[in-house]
Amino acid sequence: ASATGPAPAKTMVSLAIFEAGELEPTASFVRNVSDLDALLAVRRSVLLLGPPGAGKTAVARALQAAVPHLRGSSSPSFAVVCPRTLSHEELYGAVHASSGEAVDGVLPRLLRRAFDDTSIARAAVPGTSAARSLEQQRWILFDDEVDPEWADLLHPALDGLGDGHSALCLPSEERINVPRSVRFLFEASHLRHACPAWVSRVSVLRLSRAAEEWQPLVASWLKRTRLASAQGEATKADASDGSTPAFMSERCDILERCVRTVVPAVLSAAAAAGWQHALPTTDLTKVETLCRLLEALLAEARILSRHEPSGVGRATTWAGKVGEEGEEGKGDVRVSQIEALVAFAAVWAFGGPLLAAHRGRFSLWWRKAFGPSDGGLALIGDCEVFDGFVDRTGKFVPWGGMMPQLFVSCSINAGPGEVFVPTIETTRLCFVSRTLLTRASPVLLVGPPGNGKSALARAALAALPEGAATARVSFHACTDAPAFRAKLEARLEARSSGHLGPRGSARLVCLVDDLHLCPAGRHGERPALSLLRALIDGYGWWDHRRRSQQRVHGMAFCGALSPVGGKRICSKLQRRFAMLSVPPVDGSGLAIFSALVGGYLGRGGFEAHVVAMAPMIGAATIALHAEVGAAFVTSTTTPHYVWGLREICAVARSMCDAVAELHGTRQRLARFWLHE
Repeated sequence: ASATGPAPAKTMVSLAIFEAGELEPTASFVRNVSDLDALLAVRRSVLLLGPPGAGKTAVARALQAAVPHLRGSSSPSFAVVCPRTLSHEELYGAVHASSGEAVDGVLPRLLRRAFDDTSIARAAVPGTSAARSLEQQRWILFDDEVDPEWADLLHPALDGLGDGHSALCLPSEERINVPRSVRFLFEASHLRHACPAWVSRVSVLRLSRAAEEWQPLVASWLKRTRLASAQGEATKADASDGSTPAFMSERCDILERCVRTVVPAVLSAAAAAGWQHALPTTDLTKVETLCRLLEALLAEARILSRHEPSGVGRATTWAGKVGEEGEEGKGDVRVSQIEALVAFAAVWAFGGPLLAAHRGRFSLWWRKAFGPSDGGLALIGDCEVFDGFVDRTGKFVPWGGMMPQLFVSCSINAGPGEVFVPTIETTRLCFVSRTLLTRASPVLLVGPPGNGKSALARAALAALPEGAATARVSFHACTDAPAFRAKLEARLEARSSGHLGPRGSARLVCLVDDLHLCPAGRHGERPALSLLRALIDGYGWWDHRRRSQQRVHGMAFCGALSPVGGKRICSKLQRRFAMLSVPPVDGSGLAIFSALVGGYLGRGGFEAHVVAMAPMIGAATIALHAEVGAAFVTSTTTPHYVWGLREICAVARSMCDAVAELHGTRQRLARFWLHE
């Protein structure tokens, strides 16, 4: 169903969205906001139905901000509940087994609070602020997919708008009348598990993604970037380096021109070429990753402002002093640097999720699409666009110079999983992940099992600036929302009433490993993943004792996922992450094996001609690994046939048990390798 609001109402909605400054008042967005306002005027409950990224939450938030302009009343209060993160007793309440006392859940607490506020407003003196609060609506948003496990008990509360016709029936057989000011909003991407009786009680507002969905996102991001740059320049004590407001505005113009040139070209090429991703993703997610990565790179280079970035802390990205300019002129250097940074961010935002076989096609297309006449966008160099990074002068240089700055090899005597050998692939993936995490942007590493995703994520967390604490949570078949929450609470402390933060640090970066192992319920629910999505969105969780909301601040997440056997995470959660594809074992396996075994043999008293066998043994191991993988294919009947980097490292560790007195000749070392 769809309603059409009058033209004056749409004008007021556009004005409210424009004054908020965070969203773009496009025609379709304003129409959706007006339709939601018209539906809430006649119905108690409205379902916002649409795919992830369609703007369901943004529509509700925009209407909340537009209510004062439309009716002259205060904005509605907004309570967000993620039902799948709560048990039935935590959501609706329960009866104590021994005392028989009724214990309210989250939803009864919200309704009682709204009923008390309404009673106080009715008893207040007319004209006072307390009396005016009677007109304030109270919205309860259920941000989760609809299933009978939690939605069926809401049937009596969704009917009508009168005080006596809508009530919530509790397990204690108590009925709570729903005040007239309360509205129920639901967000869902499908109705596969919703029963017809529930659907008939709600109004459905269908939202869809437009073909040019990325343009409002880019426009609002550019607006915020210009505003932040202008505010930063206004607070400077001097402008002796030539960074006047007009000059900074010119840099923002260059940034906008580059972004609006690159994004349409890449999206058109991706649609025509059919590049395959590690997991299905959307154009909006990739453009959002571009904005996040570019924002982090610009903050570290301090191109648009000389102030410290507001992320976890400063990170040494550029060779030499951050933001230093060359002798050939500030303006020229800044133009080329901005163009190169936009190109670098676009390569990893649009090419990072691609499979290894399709990255070469993407690089070839980029070389053809952007030539020397496009300036820094061309990423001029002798290698592929994924094989280099942008230095402080805007030049495209290979990753080899970055490796000593980002990684430190561990001792071969370290425990399992603690040895990390840097390669070109790990260097660039670690750099991009660390850059995003410094701005609290979630990162998702996707690849086959055993190819080093966990080790790569740990290396990225270890490279974070000082002041950022790290934690690791590994999902398994028994991980649920309470267990996940308990592990996080151990690293948090109370900051103020209803607010939690990292203990002893400004920010906590959490590695959430093996997301695909989270168990799924009868209706596809995964409570632990729903809780992770609520934390990323800033909703936090509900205290199961006080039934009050606790918001968690200062947290960022890095996830690892192996899509084996079709196991994936829900699209609502996946859209929050910047996805990076970790390719399977290739030439990096030989480098890792040679570094581990060759380093051990060189320190173990072996002769030089025996030490020289390390590359040959590594090549034989890689060849054997490839043949075994081709002969023993993973299937539903042989799920244990998983061949990755973990098996190669196991052979390398076994070779490090060789003793010079027993395996000091080439023949004996070869036989020892054959045995292992």
